[in-house]
Amino acid sequence: MKVAIEKLRHFDVFQYLTDNQIESVMQGAKKVKPANKKVIARKGFLDKLNMYFLLEGELLLDPEVGHSKTRVKAGDKRSKEVLVSNHPSLYKVISVQDVVLLQVSVAVLEQNTIEHRDDEYEIYEPISESEIEESHILFDLLVRLNNQDYVLPSLPAVAMKIRDKLLDEHSDYKGISDVVMMDPVMTTKMIKVASSAYYSRGNAVKTLEMALSRIGLNTVMDMVCTFALNELFKSDDSLINIRMYQLWEHSIDIAVMSYVVALHAENCHADHAMLAGLVHDIGVNAILSLAKEYPEVTSSKKHLSQVVLRIPVKMNTDSGGR
Repeated sequence: MKVAIEKLRHFDVFQYLTDNQIESVMQGAKKVKPANKKVIARKGFLDKLNMYFLLEGELLLDPEVGHSKTRVKAGDKRSKEVLVSNHPSLYKVISVQDVVLLQVSVAVLEQNTIEHRDDEYEIYEPISESEIEESHILFDLLVRLNNQDYVLPSLPAVAMKIRDKLLDEHSDYKGISDVVMMDPVMTTKMIKVASSAYYSRGNAVKTLEMALSRIGLNTVMDMVCTFALNELFKSDDSLINIRMYQLWEHSIDIAVMSYVVALHAENCHADHAMLAGLVHDIGVNAILSLAKEYPEVTSSKKHLSQVVLRIPVKMNTDSGGR
């Protein structure tokens, strides 16, 4: 069966083979043409003898329970991976239209790749349960972001209204205080800060308007963002909440260091640097929020830690480090 070598190098496992090795692998390979809308592999299915790659057409990958479906077309980045192999399939694989699969013998492929294995790359290294769930979360997050149906963590509506009021050059302290009072917790914190020794100088704070005038609008803006961000780093899942707290503590440390460095840098706004430090790892917050949907992850402290540490690295690598 003839398939251009350059076309085969689109697939990850062929990229490490010489032309002669690819030709050897292809001697026993064959094309499979399933009917449209045919289920090619059930979730959890494995084929101990063969691996399958998408040469032509379009497939649907369906995780089935609680996750987004995605379409994969021949030539897409997602199609570079093995669709069905001697590892359990993470998805139900369905033929959508004009699908042509390449069926390759696992034994023949192993025989031709064994001399290329090293400590950093092993095609057939067993997949652990944590890696399977990690792949679920990564794939689900990427699909949702690509389909624009996953909302990244954002500031509460009241905080956004306060921010808009602060940015309005026609606003006065009375108008700003009216908006801040929509959030009793935020109001209490503002008065508490204004009553501190640093701001009060022994004079009592009687109103929120007075508190805001003492603190200053720039500082109020930073405080609103900080208080609101703090609410994003909370979860009703105990294990995730611990990780959220650790992430918040880490973000504060980076924010403080960013602020101090910016004070000694030219043309750098220290308050903006501090805010950048607070949100520099906001993507981990999104991963933790999504991990809540995976009981297998949230039931293990070690498993959750692996997901948090490894998924951002994978996303950065897959995006070319951008």
